[in-house]
Amino acid sequence: MILTFTLHFFSFSSDIQRWTITTIRYENESFLFSFEIFIRLDSVGVRVTGTRLYAKQALAIIIKRFIFNYRNMRGLVTQILLPAFFITVAMTVALTAPGFADPPPITLSTAMFSPLNYLYTPVSGLNSYKSKNRTQIYSLNANPYDLSSTIRYPSGIGSTCLLNNPYMNESTLLFDNLTGLSCDQVYNHDFRSYSNNDINWLERFEHNETYFNRTYSIVQSTLNKYYSPCQCSESQSRFQCPIFPKLDSDILITNDQILNITAEENEILYYLYTADKHHLDRYGGLSFGLTQDYIPDNYPIHKDNQILQKLAVKNIARIFTNHKGYHSLPLYINIMSNIILRANLPFEKGLPSAYGITTINHPMNETNNMLSTEFILQGSDVIISIFIIVAMSFVPASFTLFLVHERATKSKHIQYINGLYPLIYWLTNFVWDLLNYLLPAACVIVILRLFNVPAYVEGENFLAVISLFLMYGWSIIPVMYPFSFRFTEPSNAYIFLIVINLFSGITCIYTSFFLEIFALGSPATSKLSIITRTVKKLFKIFPNYCLGRGLIDIAYNVSQIFHRDAPRQSRSYNLIFLCYRIITIHFIKKLV
Repeated sequence: MILTFTLHFFSFSSDIQRWTITTIRYENESFLFSFEIFIRLDSVGVRVTGTRLYAKQALAIIIKRFIFNYRNMRGLVTQILLPAFFITVAMTVALTAPGFADPPPITLSTAMFSPLNYLYTPVSGLNSYKSKNRTQIYSLNANPYDLSSTIRYPSGIGSTCLLNNPYMNESTLLFDNLTGLSCDQVYNHDFRSYSNNDINWLERFEHNETYFNRTYSIVQSTLNKYYSPCQCSESQSRFQCPIFPKLDSDILITNDQILNITAEENEILYYLYTADKHHLDRYGGLSFGLTQDYIPDNYPIHKDNQILQKLAVKNIARIFTNHKGYHSLPLYINIMSNIILRANLPFEKGLPSAYGITTINHPMNETNNMLSTEFILQGSDVIISIFIIVAMSFVPASFTLFLVHERATKSKHIQYINGLYPLIYWLTNFVWDLLNYLLPAACVIVILRLFNVPAYVEGENFLAVISLFLMYGWSIIPVMYPFSFRFTEPSNAYIFLIVINLFSGITCIYTSFFLEIFALGSPATSKLSIITRTVKKLFKIFPNYCLGRGLIDIAYNVSQIFHRDAPRQSRSYNLIFLCYRIITIHFIKKLV
């Protein structure tokens, strides 16, 4: 390839002014360009000084940088394509990674344990031991027998399966007569209604059969009927019990198995000694016919006073729960609520099995500490910030290629000898590099916008991201300039500064990242928390850390606002302007 570089100088003068025309011609085998520079002198023989001289020197440096960049097109392409490639990879990884969100609502029912086929639920009605403390059973509400009888209704326990018509008149119960979101998962096809009155409203109406205060007989209770005293194992981890007697049981329409322990005098010992036998298939139990000793027997004195009845009651029912099932407590409260509803349902409302109460567990909003923990441990925004640091590390490092080349070839020294002001040299190079930096920075911002990540593009956050990238370019370029004095080979300086940018950015980000994880839950006055805050302040002298940390803080602020109605506290803006102050100090020191 043949390169020619020709400079033509032409001058002409008039009576008042003189013009100098400088033609610059550059050609190779495939390209030819030429342009002319017109420099106007105010008068013949007057030396250019002051502002005009500074402008001429700045223009000459800009032309020289343009020619240098044109000859090094690979470096220019690297400045644009590499950041765009890394940011695209970062966005793809971050968007395909599973994010954190509130768990979905859960409908509490025995269908949650459908893989077990059925659950054992012991039920204890009114026996002779419980009736010792009872003085009367008020007729205002359902009695213990009414409550326990509702368990054998076609609805079973809870509200998983309900009759779709409260006034249905059927002789045989079919699956088409039922409704419920999870009924098909637990439906017992072999179930037969215990009474035809439970599925035939007309027959119940003709017999005028009520739902509560029905007559019943008290079961005689015995001690140690359904269990035998157990011995503690040698490891003291469980009870070792003999073979238990078989209990009377009923399988409901939801495949739940009801164990009748009404004849058992001491229910608590029964649950204790049979815990090992049913540790996987029993999460609760029901007991009816109990009383509260601290409530007077004649309370309330005025039976029609509903306010007094709501304050306290003498007759109660009890639930037992196994807390190894996380939802067992609200589940069995729901079961007891359905039992009380169906036992006290007015006669004119139809069949009780058509009514039910459904309990849905909606997750609570996360606390600030829980939100911080999940956000940090999720780490997707950390991945984005790391990739952006990697992408942007190539751009400022490439700006030292020209400076090292100028110094190594003594070109800068010759320019100084011929009257080039150092301030003009560095300031013009800074302006040129900053303008070059805007191109890859704009590409990165456009990519963030195209991927439409809410943390970075919604509302004021997008302006914060733009400001962060602008301040990063303003800060990182002066930091690179002092390194040009330490190298004589442009390629060595380029590789070294890339490594320094990567190391300072990634190391600082991960150090602060892990320190925050270790400091979670620690008081603000603890040594670890103080060290974390101090280290994060020290790391702010590195522009690469400021860029990555600013992006993380912007995303964190958005996650807080999304999960809670909290005031918008843009810590990223504070970080941006702190970086601005720091890099201004860098730039002033360089000029001095």
